[in-house]
Parts: sequence; C-alpha cells; structure tokens
Amino acid sequence: MKWFYLFSVSALLAVSTIFSSAEAEVMVKYRGNKAVAIAHLYQDNSCQPGTITGRIVKREFDASGLRLNGFVYEETNGRRGFVNVSIDGIEYRQGMAGLSNASSALQQLTMVGRRFRADVLYCGAAGRMLNLVTRFGNS
Repeated sequence: MKWFYLFSVSALLAVSTIFSSAEAEVMVKYRGNKAVAIAHLYQDNSCQPGTITGRIVKREFDASGLRLNGFVYEETNGRRGFVNVSIDGIEYRQGMAGLSNASSALQQLTMVGRRFRADVLYCGAAGRMLNLVTRFGNS
C-alpha cells in the first residue's frame, strides 16, 4: 500500500510540474488578411521586461533566407539596436501550421521602414540581449 501511495504522489507531482511549466501559445492577431500583432514569442522569467519603439532598418534571416532571426531598429534619437526573434520550438507546441503562421506574421510585421512598438525581454549580462516577446501596432 505504501508503494501505491508513493507512486500516486510522484505521478501527481510530475503532472502538475508539466502543466505549470507549459508555455503560452504564440498568438497572431489579424485585421483582414494582414497580421497586426503577435504575442508570446519568447518566455524567460530570468530576463527583465521592457518596451521599445522605433523604425525597422534591417532584417536578418537564417541561411535559407526564410526564417527571421532578428532585426535592427532605430530610435528617433538615431540610436540603433538589434532584437532577436526566436520561433524555435513552436512546431512542438503548435505544430507546423503554427510555425508557418508565426513565421509569415513576423515577416509582415518586420518590413523594413515600418514603425513599431514592441515588448522585449532584456537578457544576458547587463541585459544586453533583447528578445522579442510581443510586437504590436505602430508607434
């Protein structure tokens, strides 16, 4: 009987850990057939949240030229920065359709010359690495 009790408690703890660490699904908001916002891209509780605004001046893609790795933005004062865009693992959480949807939305939302406002996470040493969390609207 003790073994059954221990097994039950262990199974309950494992299940609750799985559900409590589940990441939110990436969400894309459309107006007509145009993507206007994307949310829940990067999730890391050890980073500091922030908001940036500016104009996209350059995009960086992977070797295939299809998957966005990040973009360079410029603030109104001329200062530039780089924002990482990570869509790794979406196919495991939402399938290949979810990955395709997120990738397409990001390409629309990060067109060069577009003004934007976005939520980011400042990660790494002294918060020097910016990761896109949510991209929404024009600034």
